[in-house]
Amino acid sequence: MSIELKIIAEGTTTNQTEGTIHLRGSVKNNGDKSVAVWPAQLNIRLEDHEGRPVPIRVEEVEKTEDRTLPPDERWEFALTLRASHIKLGLPYRLTAWWQGLGEPDTSAFRFRQVDPGP
Repeated sequence: MSIELKIIAEGTTTNQTEGTIHLRGSVKNNGDKSVAVWPAQLNIRLEDHEGRPVPIRVEEVEKTEDRTLPPDERWEFALTLRASHIKLGLPYRLTAWWQGLGEPDTSAFRFRQVDPGP
């Protein structure tokens, strides 16, 4: 089974200690058989600029249903994550993968300050 995973992560913070990560991704089945993917089973790792793990938790999954991808089909998904102990202005790396289904993909980003909503 071979899938191609592509991700883009963007980070924001209102208090400079906890951040929100908006993760958008797409997955394409490059194999010759259908493959099932589950958004809830996507492995995600966030690292700081020194390669240390940063605690994260999934806050929202835009598409929660399991998806069976026929060969050559692409599917898009989105997740909202919360990260604690962040530092504004430093680079972070988010890596995502489905165990046993292909290579991980990585997105580099920096948290940016935003105004808290009303």
